[in-house]
Amino acid sequence: MTDKMAEIVITPRDIARILELNKQRAELIFRKSYANNASLSVTIDKELSIIEASLSSFNEKLKKARMELVFPNGEPITALSAQIDKHSHSAIAEALKTRSGELYSLLEQRGKLTKRNYEAREEIGKLNILLQHVGSRNREHIVKAIISGAMAEGETIVSFDGIDGKSQKALCVLLKRVGLEVLANGAKTPEEVEVTVANRKMWVPPDAVEAISINEQKMFELQKSIQLKNAERQIKTFSEEEEQAFASAQKQYLELLKEKDALCADSLSGDTEFVYKFFAT
Repeated sequence: MTDKMAEIVITPRDIARILELNKQRAELIFRKSYANNASLSVTIDKELSIIEASLSSFNEKLKKARMELVFPNGEPITALSAQIDKHSHSAIAEALKTRSGELYSLLEQRGKLTKRNYEAREEIGKLNILLQHVGSRNREHIVKAIISGAMAEGETIVSFDGIDGKSQKALCVLLKRVGLEVLANGAKTPEEVEVTVANRKMWVPPDAVEAISINEQKMFELQKSIQLKNAERQIKTFSEEEEQAFASAQKQYLELLKEKDALCADSLSGDTEFVYKFFAT
C-alpha cells in the first residue's frame, strides 16, 4: 500500500499569523513574570498553551516544507535580545519605567526593529514565499543581505542574475516595503506609500494618495445620498424622474468603485502568485 501524497499550501497570511502569535506569546510571558497572584498565572498559562499549540501547527507545516523563515534585521534583533536577556525582569521593568539608560536604549532599538517587522508582516510573508521560488544560490545571497540589516543602512546593490524579471521586480518591491532599500543591478525601486482604504492596508504610488482620498470622500457622500433615497423609496412611490436620478446615483457609485480599484491596484498584482505548494506524505 502506497502513501497518499497530500498537497500542503503555505500563504503569506500563515507567515503573518506566526508573527502575530510570537508577539502575543512574548507579551504574555512578560505579563506572567509580573503576575502577582496564582489565578492570573493560571489564566496566562492557559492562553500561552493555546498560542503554543497554534505555533506548533504552523511550525510543523514549515518543517515539512523545509522552509526556514527569514526576517529583516534578524541578526541585529538576535544580538540585541542576547544583551537584553542578561538583565533581570526587574531591571527591564525599571528601564521601561524611567525610559533612560543603556538597557532602555537596547530595548528601544530592538522595539523599533520588531515593530517594523510586525507592521510589515503581510509583506514579509510574501517575501518568504517568493524566496522559496528562487534558486538556492541566489536565495542564500539575498537572505544574508536581509537578515544582516545591511540594507537598512542604505542602498545595497544585490545581484539578481539568473532570476526572472517578474521575480526580480517583486523582490525589489517587497524588500523596499519591509524597509530594505535595494538597487537591483544598479536600478532604484519605484517609490510607494502605504495607505489604509476601507480598513485594508495597501501600497500605492505617491501621486495616487490624493486621488484615493478624493475618491473615498465622493463615495462616502454618494453612499449617504443613496441610503437616504432608498429609505424614501420604502415609504413613497418615486416619479420617473426620481427613479432615473436614483439609478444614475447608483451607476455613479459603481464607477467610483471601479476607479478606487484602479487607484489601489497593487503593483505586484497579476505578476506573482504568493503561494507555496508542496506535497507531503
